[in-house]
Amino acid sequence: MKTGAEKEALLKEIKTAFEAAKSELGFKSSFDEINDIFYINDSILNSGFVSEKFSRQICGRIVDTYMSWLNYLQGLIFPNAGSIVSLSESKLIDEKDKKEISKMISEIMSIITTNSVVVITKDKNLEANFIDEAVSYWKKSFRPRVTGIIHKVNEGWKK
Repeated sequence: MKTGAEKEALLKEIKTAFEAAKSELGFKSSFDEINDIFYINDSILNSGFVSEKFSRQICGRIVDTYMSWLNYLQGLIFPNAGSIVSLSESKLIDEKDKKEISKMISEIMSIITTNSVVVITKDKNLEANFIDEAVSYWKKSFRPRVTGIIHKVNEGWKK
């Protein structure tokens, strides 16, 4: 377990690495925006290190977050037959919502595969766009839409 001083040092290192990555790549999203959505601080405090390729660490966290949501959403449309939870939640979603979820899955896959292109090409402009688009998509599209779906699932469990 890290001491308070170790955590503070790591948090300072994160901020320094973030500013360097932002300067190098030229993305527009702020640290607070990215951290608020993708929990960069928590992830790095948990792993205990700041990568020399910090922008890739950010991108990896973005992909992990979207993959987690992708798996959940996919389970609403195609429930695991061996899971009573998955089967129950799927029944709470109507056809209109399932179509919306399918669109969201495609959009998330577009984001995730963009990161794969960045990994292969090492295109810094594309990496900057990936970060900004991941933040923008979350704020403008994904969060409002998934919030409605999660509320329906939550209400279903309350009944």
